[in-house]
Amino acid sequence: MPYTFYHEILENLPIGYAYSKILYNEAGKVYDFEFLEVNSLFKKFSGLDIDKIEGKRASEVYKERTEEINWIEFCSDVALNTGSKTIEQYWNLSHSGYRIKLYVPKKDYLIAFLTDITKEIEQIRILDRFFSINLDLLCISDLAGNFIRLNKEWEWVLGYPLEEIENKNILDFIHPEDIEPTMNALEKLGNNKQVFNFINRYRRQDGTYRYIEWRSQPDGELIYAAARDITDRKKMEDTLRESEEKHKELVRVLNKSANYDQLTNLPNRRLFFERLKQEIKQSNRESIMFALMFIDLDGFKGVNDKYGHDIGDKLLIETASRISGCVRSSDTVARMGGDEFTVILRSITSKEDIKKVARNILQALHQPFYLDEYKCLIGASIGIALYPRHGEDAEILLANADEAMYIIKHKDKGSFCFYDEENCKEK
Repeated sequence: MPYTFYHEILENLPIGYAYSKILYNEAGKVYDFEFLEVNSLFKKFSGLDIDKIEGKRASEVYKERTEEINWIEFCSDVALNTGSKTIEQYWNLSHSGYRIKLYVPKKDYLIAFLTDITKEIEQIRILDRFFSINLDLLCISDLAGNFIRLNKEWEWVLGYPLEEIENKNILDFIHPEDIEPTMNALEKLGNNKQVFNFINRYRRQDGTYRYIEWRSQPDGELIYAAARDITDRKKMEDTLRESEEKHKELVRVLNKSANYDQLTNLPNRRLFFERLKQEIKQSNRESIMFALMFIDLDGFKGVNDKYGHDIGDKLLIETASRISGCVRSSDTVARMGGDEFTVILRSITSKEDIKKVARNILQALHQPFYLDEYKCLIGASIGIALYPRHGEDAEILLANADEAMYIIKHKDKGSFCFYDEENCKEK
């Protein structure tokens, strides 16, 4: 994904974002963090009044701050356990509150998300003050649920005069979806069992509904109940739940944006290198060979120039699909940028297997592409490097596969060859 688009996503997130490198001392303990990338909201939310955070260490940034929490110690716990942690922090000086989510996306790196929950905290405090008083809706009913006596607060909650509520049945005011659970609660009370924290919805005179939470005690033929209106609390809970779901979705989108090509949905260069390094580690453990293919399209520029970028994009999307169709689900197909693709063929036992895949890819890409009303013809040249024969680290292996592709492209375009030290003679 182009950096400008990725950066634009970060800057337009409704949450603060910081990506940091974990710094260890000689004893292997975390002693600091280096900010690699932050967005504007992170600077605003964290109160860091400096022009440039990237490249600075946390100890430099926070050296003049006094907090209730030791942030380096807190972050260290997450880093060393390679997990995640969430905390809610309220700063009295700024009267601001934030939900801080930390997690380790990969070894030696840490991501922090800051969500402004100042309004949520204030609303919860208001509700807490309200709900700290005694329950203020009182009533007496018979075992069938017929109201016998209610206090004056019911008029305010439901909007009916008391005389329109008394001597009527509870079920006359209940939301249709809550009738069955309410009847079950009445049955339980009829069996001389208490009912605590039972919630149902009551219809107001204006047709709207209020959430009422009950504590009920049977006594002979009567039910004594105290209740409270929790509609505002329910709305707050729903709002917080929705906010959490949106946050999770943002994290998912951000992770995909950082690791997958926007056009083809293939792994991008960043994720490709992660998987290549993982494959090298596994190959070393299991003493198995794998192959890296570097694929460069032949004729793509001509199609793009002749028919326009929209057709060029569709051609790249279809190319990605055709290459993916030639390999196993356990292999990796990535787009490196432009018209260049790579393939990691895992657990290969012979060169013949690799050649078969290469021929299948070339054959698939030589077939006509029918895009809108156009018939497009392209090809591809493929360079192949084997691990560990042609390089023992990711960068060298990729460079050698790229060199093999370059040589075959100029010697015999539309074909493939393996890298070697004799100008890629092996095909």
